[in-house]
Amino acid sequence: MANLATAAAVGAAAQDWPLLARLLEISRACDYLYRWRLPVEHEIAEGYGRAYAQLFGARALSGRLLHDGRCTFLPRAGLLLCRLCDMKGAIPPWREYITAHDLERRTNNSNYGGMLNAR
Repeated sequence: MANLATAAAVGAAAQDWPLLARLLEISRACDYLYRWRLPVEHEIAEGYGRAYAQLFGARALSGRLLHDGRCTFLPRAGLLLCRLCDMKGAIPPWREYITAHDLERRTNNSNYGGMLNAR
């Protein structure tokens, strides 16, 4: 989203209204993906992880899971990506995502079933 904000600032300064309209639609699509689909559709996260690891390597994927020590994905999707990195021999940031998942479990009363809810 920060990249979109930077592009929007450039578009606004240039008064490039078609660019701003496109960026707005991209922003809406990103919001929909990250807020509504990634939390429940794990195939999206796994497909992204497999494709990214195939293109750039599992170590690069693992490196994208944190930014300044903070999780870059939602906890459940991040755990799936950590598992993928681990299976491909890269060292993922398990601790950060397990901590984030535990915090989410304490503050969110949704139940998704499956092994990620098991202890």
